[in-house]
Amino acid sequence: MLRNRILLGVAPLIILLMLVGGYAVWLFVRLGGAINTTLHENYTSIVAMRDLKEHARRIDQAFLAYHAGSATLAQTRSVLDEQAALCRNNVDAELAIITEPGERTVASRLKAQDEAFLAAAGTALAQDGNPDAGLPSTLGPLLDSASEILSINERAMTQKDHRARDTASRSTRVMLLAMAASLPLGLYFAYRLSGIVLRPIQRLTESARELGEGNLDQVLPVSSPDELGQLADAFNKMAGKLRLYRQTTSEELVHARQATEIVFAALLDPIVIFSSDGEIAYQNPASERLRKKLAGTETTLPVVPLAMKVINGGGDYLPESFDQSICVRVDDREKFLLPRVIGLRDGGAGAVVILHDITRFRLLDDVKTNLVATVSHELKTPLTSIRMAVYLLLEERIGALNPKQTELLIASRDDAERLLDLINNLLDLAKLESGAAVSERRATHPEDLVHHAADAARELVSTVGAQITVQVGPNLPPVAVSADQLGHVFSNLLSNAVKHSPPGEEIVLGARAVDSGRSVRFSVTDHGPGVPRTERERVFDKFYRLPGEPREGAGLGLAICREIVRAHEGEIGVVPAPGGRGSEFFFTLPATTPGEAPTQQRI
Repeated sequence: MLRNRILLGVAPLIILLMLVGGYAVWLFVRLGGAINTTLHENYTSIVAMRDLKEHARRIDQAFLAYHAGSATLAQTRSVLDEQAALCRNNVDAELAIITEPGERTVASRLKAQDEAFLAAAGTALAQDGNPDAGLPSTLGPLLDSASEILSINERAMTQKDHRARDTASRSTRVMLLAMAASLPLGLYFAYRLSGIVLRPIQRLTESARELGEGNLDQVLPVSSPDELGQLADAFNKMAGKLRLYRQTTSEELVHARQATEIVFAALLDPIVIFSSDGEIAYQNPASERLRKKLAGTETTLPVVPLAMKVINGGGDYLPESFDQSICVRVDDREKFLLPRVIGLRDGGAGAVVILHDITRFRLLDDVKTNLVATVSHELKTPLTSIRMAVYLLLEERIGALNPKQTELLIASRDDAERLLDLINNLLDLAKLESGAAVSERRATHPEDLVHHAADAARELVSTVGAQITVQVGPNLPPVAVSADQLGHVFSNLLSNAVKHSPPGEEIVLGARAVDSGRSVRFSVTDHGPGVPRTERERVFDKFYRLPGEPREGAGLGLAICREIVRAHEGEIGVVPAPGGRGSEFFFTLPATTPGEAPTQQRI
């Protein structure tokens, strides 16, 4: 087991540590014993001898004081009794802790001298305190013996201190030698331990790195049955499965690539795949044929900027209008291609460009638009005549009408007006879609547009008991617009807001800067029932009405607004009103430079 191998590798270090630690403990115990002996024995003897000398002198001083008359006999006897007991205790203490050579002989002599001194003191006290009765002659030898014992113990303490210092010095050298010897031994054992554990792990790490870089031909030697050997065996099995998976996946990728190329080759629409640097990584045969046909012409396909914009994180380019198609001339015929650019975000950056051939759809749309315009134009002339005849009859210039005839003519007049509005809307929409309507655009302040639209709609708003509020942001940049065409957009949005707002509600007409001042957002907010989420993209389609809405109008107003806004290079949409009740119809227009020269713009 790897655990046992690690323990065996660490065991010499543990044994070495225990040896050094055991020696240090033995040394500390030895030094502590020496210090304890010195303090307990020699120092005790020194203190006892100093006290003995002090007590003997006090006895001598007491007799001198009595002889001088400064102390009474009773006081002298009391001092003698007290100090004599203390002297005997000090002598007994010295006899109990004799440790040094020659100390016992001096201590025995000291005991005899102490008894002689105390006996002389007793005799002197019996002779009425006469200190001359042998007291001085016995005090000197007693003090000399005490001083001799004191010297013996002081010399012993000094010698023991030197021995302790020598022992500490030798121990320090031994410890330093042990540490110096432990360092190479520790490094050797650590190196062996790294060979046991780290080298297999390093080989595994290097093999895993090679495996991550795609080199799957990695085989680790299984040199032991422990955990590292099991890990190496598991790694070898994993590498083998990865090699098998790569082989299988490579075959599947080859089949998938072949199938993809077959499908792309069968498609008639040109398809180009760009890499992250804008280079062509793949193109189908239809794209190659188109490039060859355009090689000798001045026509270029602006798909590379679109692809780079998507690659750089600009979002997929998915146009929804035929107006965003590219017109090319191939074989002396016009062809309309609608580019769709989709980013490749899995497996590396890139983009796919699909050029849908919408030539037939564009022709059908033109035919439909021309047909609607032709039919509407042909219907407008007779409808105008019928309308004039109905007005003449209602004015009773030809003759009087009875009530029933008047009712029928009024209904005919209303239907003729409604039909004429429908035809006019169809003609306007056909002109907008075909680009036949030309309008001059001028740089205009958004405040002027909003206030002019609000003034024009106040009478309509007041008829339903509602009120209109203008909210204009500060420092709005000017926009290049056709005021008449934008007035039509405001009028349509405001009339829809009036139609769907309850009586007495507020309609908000606003403008504010967006996109860091590069665009201006105009909005009309009502507090009506709102537009369902599923219907917000369809309300701008031609002839579309919300489910359940009264069948009034032809459903062309918002479609015309969308075409006008698109012609102004803007966007239009609808979102829920702030607070969740009602709808906010908005359109954004790009800002322009003040004083910009008038331009002719097809609308």
